[in-house]
Amino acid sequence: MVVILILLAAASRLLPHPPNFAPVAAIGLFAGAMLDRRSAWTVPFIALLLSDLVLGFYPPMGMFWNYLAFAACLLIGSGVLAKSRSLARISGATLASAVVF
Repeated sequence: MVVILILLAAASRLLPHPPNFAPVAAIGLFAGAMLDRRSAWTVPFIALLLSDLVLGFYPPMGMFWNYLAFAACLLIGSGVLAKSRSLARISGATLASAVVF
């Protein structure tokens, strides 16, 4: 499942899509909620690195804030959704990760 999520997240950034509409943050939120800690951190960051290798890297400070925002989404998933999932929790975590990003 980890490899599939990484490939889906990387492909979502490489395929044509509207600006700022790649679902990497959602995949990070899902990984934080459903996978063990090590795998959860691997999914979004390996996907980002792989896709950045193809797309090209951007200024380091911009990359830092971008990757930090994805880490925040992952932390929201692991903190809010890892133990218990309800419609209210999922909705709140989704909204919080979108606002944080």
